[in-house]
Amino acid sequence: AFADAFELGRARSHADTAVSSTLEVASREISRRALAAAASVFPITGDPAADALLREGMALERPRESCRDPRSVRFVAALRALYEDRIEDARRTMGDLAQAAEAAGAVTTQAFLAYSSLIERRAGSFAVALALADQSHDVALQAGREAAVPLALHLRAQALAHLGRAAEARAVAE
Repeated sequence: AFADAFELGRARSHADTAVSSTLEVASREISRRALAAAASVFPITGDPAADALLREGMALERPRESCRDPRSVRFVAALRALYEDRIEDARRTMGDLAQAAEAAGAVTTQAFLAYSSLIERRAGSFAVALALADQSHDVALQAGREAAVPLALHLRAQALAHLGRAAEARAVAE
């Protein structure tokens, strides 16, 4: 379902199939992942069932699992809150994920810090967004996650631009 996010009919079909199939298998882990995928696709297709799917998925998900999985139900819930302009909900959920990931030594810490930066930028807290982007960059470098560095730099450049530091933003972007 995630892979077909731009072909909404196929994404919706895959999500429906994933949810119904996992109910037959009765695997908590597989069901949790299928519900997260469906909950991320359904709002895009305009389906109000997304709220119920998120609640059901969160009931299956243990907090320790969610901090290790960048496609966890809680992560999807945080992004959904962000895109629905429920900034405080997004901030709280993503912050909880970042703290839990850091405490667990999970490699997902970097992703949650990056998305926390995005949330703070949307909230207008540009100095906080910059600090989180810098943390995300540092964690990516320390963990050897080269693929995560461009996102951290992009978020840093955006925060710098919003703070009126155009020359620094351009230098980071280049």
